[in-house]
Amino acid sequence: MLKSFVIFVLLAAVIIGAGCHPSTPPLTNNPTPIATPIPTSTPVELDPSLFIPLLRQVSEPFDQFYGNEIEPLHAEIHWFYDPNQSLTDANTAPCPDFKCANIYLSRIPNADEGNASLDKDAFIVAHELASLVIGPMLQNNEVLHCDNGQLGDRFVDMLRTPLRDHRLAKYGFDLENNFQSDLDGFTSFCDNPTDPLVVNIGAFIYAKLALYWQYVLGHDDIPTELDSYCQRCWPICGQEGLDILAMINGVGALENITPDKAHTLYQQIIDEYSVSCWLVKTK
Repeated sequence: MLKSFVIFVLLAAVIIGAGCHPSTPPLTNNPTPIATPIPTSTPVELDPSLFIPLLRQVSEPFDQFYGNEIEPLHAEIHWFYDPNQSLTDANTAPCPDFKCANIYLSRIPNADEGNASLDKDAFIVAHELASLVIGPMLQNNEVLHCDNGQLGDRFVDMLRTPLRDHRLAKYGFDLENNFQSDLDGFTSFCDNPTDPLVVNIGAFIYAKLALYWQYVLGHDDIPTELDSYCQRCWPICGQEGLDILAMINGVGALENITPDKAHTLYQQIIDEYSVSCWLVKTK
């Protein structure tokens, strides 16, 4: 049991870029926006004018993405500094219609950290903002709920992360290094847990990595490192991941996804693997 728990924690930490947590509740209060982190145990609202212009100045990909994709949305976005995030750099809680969102950052971009670090910040922030751009492709007034929060996050991110970063690819962000870093994280241990929850989480990450490799980076196979790892260390995860990829192709592949197709796919996976998740209409 302990070993499965350790593997579960490791899996929870493996994300492409910045994870998004749909279950994070919107805040009802509006704290005074701040510019730098302060000691706090709860999220504190930030003033985006203190870091968005900085990222636009330092990162040309971010500037172009923000101007072309985010400004035209006129979305209501609230930014928060959340010191309690330990498994992710940022996460987003969008409204069901994707016209508003709360975005939580574990650290605040600032000019003192240098351009290399700011470039990374720019990608993290763009990755979160892209949730508002691609959200309507996956769901239309419908959300996925799961009994286990980490399972739900990995389930949704399986499709959402490749869709988000495919949108970012045309702006010149460094997606190759981002992918390799997360692939290395996933393949850094060798074990064969059989707990269904852990296998489901691993299979969702496997499918996400494969989709990223194909849809975002333009390959037409499974990454050799990912395939050999699963054959050697975790065959049950690899097989379930391949089966999920076949289901995705069965609804028309990721590039042709629509809310109706996403609904069909999610329900297929829920039924096939008895996943403790369900789809809920928001209106």
